[in-house]
Amino acid sequence: METEFYYPIPDHRLPLEVISSEYIAKYHNMHGHTPSYDRDRVVLFNEAKATETLIRDGMYEDFANSFLVIAGKGE
Repeated sequence: METEFYYPIPDHRLPLEVISSEYIAKYHNMHGHTPSYDRDRVVLFNEAKATETLIRDGMYEDFANSFLVIAGKGE
């Protein structure tokens, strides 16, 4: 079975972008803090810097808060 993983940024509800596994290492378009449209937020850390660190260390896929998987039969 062939699978492809994609990651909605900042999350699955209202993504601004969707990036592929192959593109993660090249991704540098951090949006700062993730917006919250349904309640107030308390900002406790710099989300853009944390995301950059996860990407640099090859761990973004392990900590992504949402993902999209496209699966199909391989040839």
